[in-house]
Amino acid sequence: MYVASTKRLTSAMFCLARGAVAGCDACGYRTIAVAVQAPRARCGDESATRQRRRARAASSPASVRGVEFSRELRDDLLAGDITLSVRLWKGPRVKEGGRYRVGPGEIEVDAIELVPFAAVTREDVRRAGEPDREALRQRAAHAGPIDEDTLVYRIELHAVSPCD
Repeated sequence: MYVASTKRLTSAMFCLARGAVAGCDACGYRTIAVAVQAPRARCGDESATRQRRRARAASSPASVRGVEFSRELRDDLLAGDITLSVRLWKGPRVKEGGRYRVGPGEIEVDAIELVPFAAVTREDVRRAGEPDREALRQRAAHAGPIDEDTLVYRIELHAVSPCD
């Protein structure tokens, strides 16, 4: 529904009309907004904007949101070489089983857990594509400093093809 028109009516005329009323009590005039339904488009009569929206929705499902990764990691991630990410977030931004866009590809989250940074192992560092623990700490610390007891999200993931 949308507001089709507004009219100034006297108090007596308002009693005959239906709609939302607002106005000035001093002068006795009222403004009434009459809501009517928008006309429906006929079959095959779509605007160019609506056609673009449908095409965009078909090519990128609403359930697929983006997750940020550094450009230098993106290719390794989509090739399947990186299977873990450590994030310093206030709350989880992904969920298990969720699919997320990463550049030209997509990833699927296998597991997410909140752990202290001290729980991150050498294997986790390797799976995250970093040379050492300090490099991983620096990459994850864009949102604030990370100490050994700082809670971070440890996210296990894998690359998927958009057709899966």
